Amino acid sequence: MTKKRIKLFDCSRSKKDLSQLLPLFKKGHLASGSEVNTLERKLSRFLGINNVLTFSDMTNALALLMRVIGVEKGDEILCCSFNCLSSTSAIDNVGAKTVWVDIKDDYPEMCIQDCKNKITKKTKAILLYHVAGYPSRAKDFKKLCRKYNLILIEDANNSLGATTEGDLVGTIGDFSLFSFYPNRQVASIEGAAIAFRNSKFRLDLERLRKYGINQSNFRNNIGEINTRSNVYSLSLNYSLSNINASLANQSFSSLKRRITQVRKNASRYKKGFLNSKDINQLSIPNSSKPVFWAYMIRMSNSDELIKMLHSNNIEASKLHYPNHNYSAFSSTKINTSTLQSTNKFFKDLICLPCGWWLSDKDIDRTISLVRKLKGFER
Repeated sequence: MTKKRIKLFDCSRSKKDLSQLLPLFKKGHLASGSEVNTLERKLSRFLGINNVLTFSDMTNALALLMRVIGVEKGDEILCCSFNCLSSTSAIDNVGAKTVWVDIKDDYPEMCIQDCKNKITKKTKAILLYHVAGYPSRAKDFKKLCRKYNLILIEDANNSLGATTEGDLVGTIGDFSLFSFYPNRQVASIEGAAIAFRNSKFRLDLERLRKYGINQSNFRNNIGEINTRSNVYSLSLNYSLSNINASLANQSFSSLKRRITQVRKNASRYKKGFLNSKDINQLSIPNSSKPVFWAYMIRMSNSDELIKMLHSNNIEASKLHYPNHNYSAFSSTKINTSTLQSTNKFFKDLICLPCGWWLSDKDIDRTISLVRKLKGFER
């Protein structure tokens, strides 16, 4: 009998979620509506940040943000190569140059010393990715940014609810980004949010997320276009749809329960892999509380083990491919000797299912199979 497939990500939605969309379809509130404002208020309260704006997707949100903060052609953005193209492609699309920073030896956080070494007069910002729900120590990078007058952008796209040194991820940098892709903690079909404290950026972001329109006065009191409402700078439509916001709001209601469950699953993995010399668990800083988008372990025969897990109906992955290997970034001069930890981390990495949809039995089955297979010959 074929065993149940243990999913790395579960993007399914409940009948209840679908039923709550029906009134929006009946009323025709599909592209715009109150769900968008509701989601922004929920995120604002959760993060303790007044300014939270939603967008169509994370890549366009980041590209728009860089436009608003004045990133220009030739400017340099420091970021981690073990990353998703949904983040890094935005840098290239605004004409900036990506500067790859190596990660630490034992944890997927940018090496702050390597980051410091790669700062130049052209450096505009640091894009700090909290990899797969594992927090980076953002306060250290904030100090570095203050010293060199740089902008700190927290890429918290899959880390909503994680904490570092007692603070929520996404509340430390000048700006932070969150994704509502279907496999995130708060999920929709697509969507994103930018959180920031400095209100001076709000109006530009609000206008540029939809054609450059000032929504507060674009229509007059009878709903017609206000001829006195000017458009100062053109943009495209990057606004979040009301349907996507509704789905995100629905999953937001179970966020705390989801976080509790993934941390419980991670604790079960940690205990299950104790005293196994061939299975290296990450050295998570005591001050950090991840939300475990996946559970990371490292093994010398990782590629083979991933294949064998799949053949046993357990999904596993390396999540990302180091982006410096893509020829699309060929304009970025790369000294691969400065990315040795990134390459080694990727080579040994295995990401195991850790989601809130998994049972103790699922986790125990995964632990048992990994321990059983860890010593197989290549």
